[in-house]
Amino acid sequence: MLVYVAKRLLQAIPVLFGVSLLTFIMMIMVPGDPAQKLLGQRASPEAVQELRTRLGLNDPPVQQYVRIMGNIVRGDLGRSVITRERVIDEMKNRFPVTLRLALLAMLFSTVTGVVVGIVAALNQNRFLDRALMFVTLTGISVPVFWYALIAILLVVFQLRWVPQTGIGDGSLAYYWLPAFVLGTRASAFIARITRSAMLEVIRQDYIRTAHAKGLAKRTVTLKHAVRNIAIPVVTVIGLDLASFIDGAFLTEYVFNIPGLGRYGLTALLNRDLPVMIPLVIYTATLYIAANLLVDVLYGVIDPRIRYD
Repeated sequence: MLVYVAKRLLQAIPVLFGVSLLTFIMMIMVPGDPAQKLLGQRASPEAVQELRTRLGLNDPPVQQYVRIMGNIVRGDLGRSVITRERVIDEMKNRFPVTLRLALLAMLFSTVTGVVVGIVAALNQNRFLDRALMFVTLTGISVPVFWYALIAILLVVFQLRWVPQTGIGDGSLAYYWLPAFVLGTRASAFIARITRSAMLEVIRQDYIRTAHAKGLAKRTVTLKHAVRNIAIPVVTVIGLDLASFIDGAFLTEYVFNIPGLGRYGLTALLNRDLPVMIPLVIYTATLYIAANLLVDVLYGVIDPRIRYD
């Protein structure tokens, strides 16, 4: 197992390098000038060029990339072109906010998705099954930002269950609504995966044998069926957790949450390379770690899977 994990970690190095290089190339091709944005549209060309030189934006692209990557390797992520704040300090301050939101969204999506999927499978082709699958299809099809806007309109302004957007004093009361919106799409996807896996399992011979032995339906479902749908469900949950911690750009932006997602979207709009490249590497690392964790859990869930 340790050898397998070590190999996967070594394979991640060229992946992260490639992701950072691709991000840099795409960012320098995007129209816009951070120096012009800082000085405003009425700034003289001389002032813009002077600021570009001071920020290192006039350096050759290769030199800019090497400088940014050198800072990352040394553990100093540099400073934002726009705010001039240290990137690593901003990420440290924003990560706990995003992590709390991600964990709440994962809890909601996992519990809701697994329960809905199991109930739908046990009532296959009945009204309840069709109704639940219609709801999940809607959850997958509708954009997240639309859910966020509707939720703000109804819950914040009409029902007034939440005082305002943002995180207020940091209590959980400010997190449950964005966590619900963030987890809606994931819970719908988990429900459909769970239903599909459950339908395949309950047709197996050992399930029929368990019923023939007179075991209660609840025992057969929870003890025999649910345990054997874990692998596909864990796969989806692992990737969803990575995407949640990644920040869910639109959710944080719409709800005015000062997390990594909002930080990244602001950097993208401003072509802030010293912020974007570390964030993209951080995101890629999350997905690599999530995939590795899921692969390791496969061996824990199913002893037949071995990494020799």
